[in-house]
Amino acid sequence: MKVMIRTVALAALLFVALSAQVADAQYFGRNKIQYKNHDWHILSTPHFDIHYYAGGEAFAARAAIVLEDGYGMLAGKLREVVPWRIPVILYASHADFLQTNIDPSIIGEGVQAFAEPRRRRIVLPFTSSFKEFQHTAIHELAHTFTFHIVYNRMLDNVFTRSYLPGYPLWVMEGIAEYLSIGWDADSDMYIRDAVIHDYLVPFYGVGGFYVYKEGQSVFNYIADTYGHEKVIEFLDALAASRSAGTALARTLGLSEQDLYAKWQKSLKKHYWPIYPNKVEVGDIGRRLTNHVQQRGYYNTKPILSPDGENIAYFSDQSGLIGLLVMSALDGEIVERLVTGSRSNRYESLHFLTSSMAWSPTGERVAFVAKSKGHDVLFIKDIFTGEEDRIEVPSDGLAAPAWSPVANEIILSATYMGQTDLVLVNLDDGTSTRLTEDPADQLTPRFFPDGKKIVFVYYPEVTIPVPGDFLGKNRDVLAEIDFLAG
Repeated sequence: MKVMIRTVALAALLFVALSAQVADAQYFGRNKIQYKNHDWHILSTPHFDIHYYAGGEAFAARAAIVLEDGYGMLAGKLREVVPWRIPVILYASHADFLQTNIDPSIIGEGVQAFAEPRRRRIVLPFTSSFKEFQHTAIHELAHTFTFHIVYNRMLDNVFTRSYLPGYPLWVMEGIAEYLSIGWDADSDMYIRDAVIHDYLVPFYGVGGFYVYKEGQSVFNYIADTYGHEKVIEFLDALAASRSAGTALARTLGLSEQDLYAKWQKSLKKHYWPIYPNKVEVGDIGRRLTNHVQQRGYYNTKPILSPDGENIAYFSDQSGLIGLLVMSALDGEIVERLVTGSRSNRYESLHFLTSSMAWSPTGERVAFVAKSKGHDVLFIKDIFTGEEDRIEVPSDGLAAPAWSPVANEIILSATYMGQTDLVLVNLDDGTSTRLTEDPADQLTPRFFPDGKKIVFVYYPEVTIPVPGDFLGKNRDVLAEIDFLAG
């Protein structure tokens, strides 16, 4: 109850502050292609200076609530405070974030945010879910706390900041995940699969995405086995020794190899008894792709055609992410519809965040791609190669679904830090925004009769959501009735 009262009070103060503390700020971005010239402002809270641009006032206020709550949570866990006001640069869409020159390098689509120890600041975009934004924001804030602890006084001077020692990613990313979410179902799924199928890598040599998940698992193991105090002691020892191996020896009396052996054994004891009750996918299905033989890495987001004969999916078999159509019978490639990243026509196919949709006749495929700096709805004929390009006013698009009875497509669309649903009329290219509230509305799909839409609904995470959402739902799964066509 105290948390709710504090959150609502802070929300009210922030909205007042937005009108009273607006200030011009530096325009970020002159070295990369800039599609927008943002009008930057600053929202100051007790621990943050939040930089946002015009139109993102509500997003900035909601982000401030999440950050202040996260600050209190991390300060309690680490028994530490950050002795400076933390600059946070907000982008209301991932497309805007990719244009930033805060980091001069080309940022990949999989990058969700970053924290800079040398500049002591955080850069956060809104992708498509405020629930995920909350996780990312607290993860990056956890980095700021740990940077303060392990680098300490080196961050006080601009000269010593240039000589910050590097630490293993399993430590920095793993402890940020541990501090921000502890342990969750997604992490459990990744580690369970790695243990059961025997591709768990020693955490001190792991790379890629598993840096996050294995590191998170290791610190959860340390906390569960030796107590959370040992995590705090480890950070203090890391600051003193500048070595993860030395810090483990001082804290736990274990080498990295010894800790790996104990951690791996505990995981096997936990997960192996589950295996006899599981069914292997290969026992009930046919394998249609093989990334080793095809020399690729991604085969993802498959969508079965209405007649069940073909499958559209994203793949990097050609070296670049493309949209392919295969036979559902034997896995043979029927058509290579699109190859991304070769021009600004398809700068990105959003294979990590979006999916595709078949037309009711199975002749065309709809997909979203970044084109000339913003997201566009494309429709491709798989037989003739003809293509329609439909501009949908928004900050980002995802998850198209085609009506089974009308020439319409429903999508998730982002607008200044929130995700709503938009219905596109393919006959004239017009679009209608069906929802407009801070809650997440994701991955919409039509009912077979075409008169209803089902979608994933996450309530707003910073303020109470009205119980009567569009007059119908109180559940995570929501329905909208409307007249199709």
